[in-house]
Amino acid sequence: AFTVLGVFFTLVLSVYLAADADKTLAWIERKVPSPYHPAYHAIRREIGSGWQAFFRGQLVLVAVIAVATTAGLLALGVEHALWLGLIAGALEVVPRVGPTLAVFPAVVISVARPSAVFPDLPREWFVLIVILLYVVIQQAENNLLVPRVIGSRVRLPAAVVLIGAKVLDEFVPIRE
Repeated sequence: AFTVLGVFFTLVLSVYLAADADKTLAWIERKVPSPYHPAYHAIRREIGSGWQAFFRGQLVLVAVIAVATTAGLLALGVEHALWLGLIAGALEVVPRVGPTLAVFPAVVISVARPSAVFPDLPREWFVLIVILLYVVIQQAENNLLVPRVIGSRVRLPAAVVLIGAKVLDEFVPIRE
């Protein structure tokens, strides 16, 4: 419930911030003493370019996850592999819970339909292999791709990104 509420709050807050961005930035600028305006503008540009780079990196990760998931599901013979890959890519932008939510439609389909490639494979094994595919893709992404892609975009070493993500997981636990 807290996760759903948090996602909803974040969405609403994002809409308000986007709609009132000019007003919010003007309000902040009025609060900054005029001698500090050049520094304020320099910091604002730096933060803006950092966020833009981060979001470009996120788009790369979305594409990689969508392609990897689609390819893996096609190789396993899961129906609607393209749609499931697109869902996995789209949910990649939802921190922490997105990848977990992405696996559910694939599990439902693999329970309902046998593999087109391995029709004699018992259904339980097929479902387990589909889940394992998602886990392997997410582990590779989280431990190999995210540090490299995001790190290169925001000009941070991959190790710093990986350590930052692990520290964030420690100090910002998911509420259940």
